[in-house]
Amino acid sequence: MDMQTIWNENRVILRGTAAAEPVLSHENHGVAYYTFPLSVLRLSGSEDRINVIAAASVLERCPVAAGMTLEGEGEVRSFNNKSGQGSRLVITFYARTIRPAEGVRTLEGSRRDEAGRDCLLQLGFTGRLLEERTEPLPDGGERHTLTYCQEWEGVPIFSCQIQVVWRGEQLLSIQGERLTGTAVPGGGEVLSTAGALVRFLAGLNQAGALCTRIDAMTAGYLITEPRPVQLTPVWSIETDNGVYYLNALDGALLTLE
Repeated sequence: MDMQTIWNENRVILRGTAAAEPVLSHENHGVAYYTFPLSVLRLSGSEDRINVIAAASVLERCPVAAGMTLEGEGEVRSFNNKSGQGSRLVITFYARTIRPAEGVRTLEGSRRDEAGRDCLLQLGFTGRLLEERTEPLPDGGERHTLTYCQEWEGVPIFSCQIQVVWRGEQLLSIQGERLTGTAVPGGGEVLSTAGALVRFLAGLNQAGALCTRIDAMTAGYLITEPRPVQLTPVWSIETDNGVYYLNALDGALLTLE
């Protein structure tokens, strides 16, 4: 005898963004169930959050990380909250299937730095890669965070950085700051490379800092005044003890805020 489960009387399809990593909710008959909040936007732009419950096997087929855009199919579950705290009626979404939502950006055979630049260009952001960091995830996957700084007429603005985060080959999030507007030239004479090195070593001695090697020097800008925005020419100096920024006008060491 064939048995078919008919559940279209209570069928929901939700599309939204995972607002947090899944955490263990409970176990039932040897099956582990996990929960995570799904952020869903209304047409008005307001955000609703609904808790998703999914079996471990569902998440194995589609691992979920915070920031992923997902589409899930399942049922609405509800129960009365008698604890006296929070809503009296608690509504959850029991997901039978979860998959990446259509339109999610993937690497499509490109390197991560190239795919990241392409995403940023579509947002009107031209930049250069500063750092790539890889972190292991509990499910055995990896999160890759690429940090770019904005370029203004080919010159880097170290204060304006955007992070592009990938999970495997899928884009998770893009966040950071971008400078727009019209530049007005300022005055002042910029230190030469040799002069900048002398000022840098003197500044290190005065601060009691140490470095045994200078790996690179890059000319660029830092934002030193927020309103109106003032760009100060600097030297970015990479050493074995970190990256320092030297004011290219007066030789003072600056911090990246």
